[in-house]
Amino acid sequence: MQSKALAIIAVLLLGGFAGAFADTDHYGGGGGGHGSPSDRLGDFCGTYNDTFISLDLHPSGGLPGDKTNATITADYNKSGGALPQPIFEFMYSYVTLAWYRPSTNSWIATDGGVWYNPADDSSLTPVSPRPIPSNPLITTWSGGVGTRTVNQFPVPNITVSNLLPGEEIWLVACFAHPMPDGGAMDMNYTVAEYQVSICHTERDRVVEIIPSATQGMPGDAIDVTVNVYLNAGDRPGGWRLIRLAWIDETGNLAGPHQDVTATLVEGTLDDSGRLTEPGGKLQATATLTVPNLPAGTHLDILACSGHPMPFYDGFKGYHSLDFTVLGFMVVPEVFIGSIGLIGAALGSFILYAKRITKIRAEH
Repeated sequence: MQSKALAIIAVLLLGGFAGAFADTDHYGGGGGGHGSPSDRLGDFCGTYNDTFISLDLHPSGGLPGDKTNATITADYNKSGGALPQPIFEFMYSYVTLAWYRPSTNSWIATDGGVWYNPADDSSLTPVSPRPIPSNPLITTWSGGVGTRTVNQFPVPNITVSNLLPGEEIWLVACFAHPMPDGGAMDMNYTVAEYQVSICHTERDRVVEIIPSATQGMPGDAIDVTVNVYLNAGDRPGGWRLIRLAWIDETGNLAGPHQDVTATLVEGTLDDSGRLTEPGGKLQATATLTVPNLPAGTHLDILACSGHPMPFYDGFKGYHSLDFTVLGFMVVPEVFIGSIGLIGAALGSFILYAKRITKIRAEH
């Protein structure tokens, strides 16, 4: 009853506050994001305003398909007091979320949907079009501050080949509350940045990449051994997952990556599962297929291991090895012609030798 009463009061007050807080077109615009997150993402969810609403991600970077924790906050004390506090708390309790790719000005569809409605769907199933929340996401307010963390929020599991390593994508939190007569009123939205990485890695461990060859033709099988040298006190279990990938000169994936599990081949563990002095070595082996690329293409075999990095900054901190794609052997026409001439001359010489031998035999 209290929520319904607040909704009615909000409707009565819309004439005075809609211009400052809301865009009443629920499904207006969309797309058009560019520049920094402080710019408008088209005409949806009102005007971006980070003075009294915020969204934080922990971690703020990782692999496609990873999980992150999204914390949504609305602070009445920073809003300027244009709305009575109870109405503010009602209006800014309803939140839906979606992933956005600023480099292409487009929403990132996930599993056939785009929008997440955590308060109404605890399984975090994406839906499209943008839903109207029927339950508040922020349910706890203290001193005018409301906050809620959505744990294990899914990062889009889009292929890395469709992203630039280290590309920034945004999680958008859209504040839109239901209206008593149906529909919803859009308020504001806020954005949190997420850095997409090729792989999890750690900078300060020695990683050795030993391939069976540093050049090969498309389709060739290249055996790769990876050694990870750990320090005393490390837990090997945190480093045992190794990702190997082909990276082209632009820093993008040049072929499918391969994940392998390393085993401890050197070192002793204490009772807590940590390495004793002087440390140890993990080892993993894999077979990579040379991508079908033009001859002379220079690639890197990238190997990474360990804990998630918050960002990707080129190959700094990542371990890689140079590799060159070879072409199939082509015999030049001039050389083929020379072989033909030599063959013809040799044939004539053999026939001449046979004839001389026959004449000598007859006499």
